Amino acid sequence: MSYPSARKLRSIANRAAYASAATPVATRRAAYLAKQAAWRVAHPLLTPDRHGQTREQALQRAEGQGMMCPICGRDFEVTRAQAQQGRPVDRHQDHDRHTGRVRGVACPNCNIMIGHAKDQPEILRRAADYLEGFE
Repeated sequence: MSYPSARKLRSIANRAAYASAATPVATRRAAYLAKQAAWRVAHPLLTPDRHGQTREQALQRAEGQGMMCPICGRDFEVTRAQAQQGRPVDRHQDHDRHTGRVRGVACPNCNIMIGHAKDQPEILRRAADYLEGFE
């Protein structure tokens, strides 16, 4: 009968030690993520988005604009009560793609239009001139 070499025993011991050390970290991370998700569900208006703004701040911006898109004038259909219940909003936070600063709240179509124009007013002016040439 042959016995495993010392090197093989160290390798087995290292893998066992690593596995036992990694499990608590994975467990703690899963618990942390679950706790975070539960908090976001319990506090939907206080959860920041990718621009660092909460839904409450976005609602305040939209209410400051009269609950309508400043570009096309479309009414935002989701009310404060519906947003508190977690209903998806039909408005986007328009932000400067270079600085990340939030400029206001726009409807999805207008926000995409600004993004396609690369945040350059000259492009939008030329587009308006182009459209007016066909009237």
